[in-house]
Amino acid sequence: MQCRVIIQRYIESALNGAALSGRSYFQKLFYDFRHREAYCFKAILAITILGIII
Repeated sequence: MQCRVIIQRYIESALNGAALSGRSYFQKLFYDFRHREAYCFKAILAITILGIII
């Protein structure tokens, strides 16, 4: 699977979940995705940090 597709799904999941349950959802989602695609790790980490800050 391409990194871009994974990141797109991650953002969609994050936005849907964050609306419901806030910052803790980003952390949970991060752990779920982190092991899936190692080469996407940096991009997912950056999105997670932004999500937690925002």
